[in-house]
Amino acid sequence: MKLGVCSVRKMDVLALCETKMKGKGEMEIGDVTGRVSGVERGRAREGVALLLSEWLMRLAVEWREVSSRLMWVRVRIGRECWAFVSAYGPGCEKSEEERDVFWNELTVCVNELSKRNYVIVLGDLNARVGDKEVVGVMGKYGVPGENESGERLLDMCVEQELMIANSYFKKKCINKYTWMRVDHGRMVEKALMDYVLVSRRMIGRVKDVHVFRGMAGGMSDHFLVEAKVVVAKEWKNGVGGCKREMVKVEELYKPEKEREYQEKVKEVYERVKESGVGGLEEEW
Repeated sequence: MKLGVCSVRKMDVLALCETKMKGKGEMEIGDVTGRVSGVERGRAREGVALLLSEWLMRLAVEWREVSSRLMWVRVRIGRECWAFVSAYGPGCEKSEEERDVFWNELTVCVNELSKRNYVIVLGDLNARVGDKEVVGVMGKYGVPGENESGERLLDMCVEQELMIANSYFKKKCINKYTWMRVDHGRMVEKALMDYVLVSRRMIGRVKDVHVFRGMAGGMSDHFLVEAKVVVAKEWKNGVGGCKREMVKVEELYKPEKEREYQEKVKEVYERVKESGVGGLEEEW
């Protein structure tokens, strides 16, 4: 990946996978700063990294390098705390034990971070979730192809109330698939394996997820996945005498809340009907 893409695309967070960089700690490439998490000894393999823009780096409050496949950073933006996770899932050729360790660590990580932060998981998870819509998790715009890791990803999303943001935006095929295998100059396989996962309560903040080809400069068979997310600016109490009320729309996914909402709507409708309000011309 050409790190100049950070400035070209005006990115604030860039997650890298399969860096094959050893050790853990701070890294700096040009005007881009972040941290890397790789193996401590032996042959360089796996590896993840998180790079932040200059202004966001100043807001970072905590970093954690969990393993050579998983790391995260917490930042405070105004009154909101955000956690960005960089994850690199093991492929199906890896042992079942290695895959279990990764998915267990990622689940624990998301579970803990979700208690106090808006969580966004980024990375190549080597998971294929298919194109079947799952309410509250998977949108209508997935792509064909499933595997065991895809099933585990869907299970984790249901359990941790995460949504696969890639699947909620209608795109051309070339802007949906994130990986392609080429043999003798001919494309022989393609898949969606690089994801943007977001907390269900913040799905409305995600304005777009788009796959860009050609950004890797020939260094990777994966493509750049870019998400546009709106963060709230800091505000002061009592400014202009305004009061902000937070509406927890995610509560509507709960069956009991859905029934309660429907009953209240019906009740209000009946009251309006009984009040004998006329048509628009009559009321005017």
